[in-house]
Amino acid sequence: MFDKLVESDTTGADFKNRSRYFLASTVIVGILFLTAVVYSLYAAEIGIGKGNLEIAELISPVAPDAPEPEPLRTQEAANNNSQQTSRQVLMASTDAPTKVPTSISTDRNPYQSIDISRFENIKIGGSDREGGGSSGRPGGDGTGTSSADANNESDYLETSKTAPPPVIKETPKIVRTSTVLNGSALSLPKPSYPRTAQALNLEGTVKVQVTIDEAGNVISAKAADGHPFFRPGAEQAARNAKFRPTLLNGVPVKVTGVIVYNFRRTN
Repeated sequence: MFDKLVESDTTGADFKNRSRYFLASTVIVGILFLTAVVYSLYAAEIGIGKGNLEIAELISPVAPDAPEPEPLRTQEAANNNSQQTSRQVLMASTDAPTKVPTSISTDRNPYQSIDISRFENIKIGGSDREGGGSSGRPGGDGTGTSSADANNESDYLETSKTAPPPVIKETPKIVRTSTVLNGSALSLPKPSYPRTAQALNLEGTVKVQVTIDEAGNVISAKAADGHPFFRPGAEQAARNAKFRPTLLNGVPVKVTGVIVYNFRRTN
């Protein structure tokens, strides 16, 4: 009856109990770990720069006051005449000869002349008259008065040399006239008849524009109209012409005009 015993399987039951234990332990440990992580996140201070933010930082800074302008430096009246050179003592020029030469020399003067025009003010009487004091020093601090102070104008000899105005030489005016000048000519040579024009039986009139100087001589002649064959002879004849001087308010002036030459064949 007991040849065959049915043995119960205890190993499978132990494994099931262990698996449940490990599963429960894993879940509990996971929950604790997640709880710790979440708590640490909430407990930590993650600053974004707002901790020390104050109202003063939100307001723009006040602009600094503009610097005060420096006071203008007042200059003494004596500095106004700093560019002017004054002579303290009335003395002879240093470049004046002190000895009369006994012979004539052809050597070049090695000394350069002094431009005395830069001495605008010449003070006479020494340096003890300068300034308001009588201490004998220029610009001294003495409190005494001097008789020269009442007549300061006599202390200075104003030698402002003004150059004479330049003489402007007036250029002679040229009087332009459109009239023919043949009638006012003192001498009017006739031009030569070109041989080419004679061979071709050419005739014509040439107008020559001339300029006459103050003495009545022709200084410029230019053919303005006419056949090219007649122009050279007409210009040459015009240059040899002589006219009366033209007066303008009693002054001889230059005149421009026209000389007419007629080229006609004579049988």
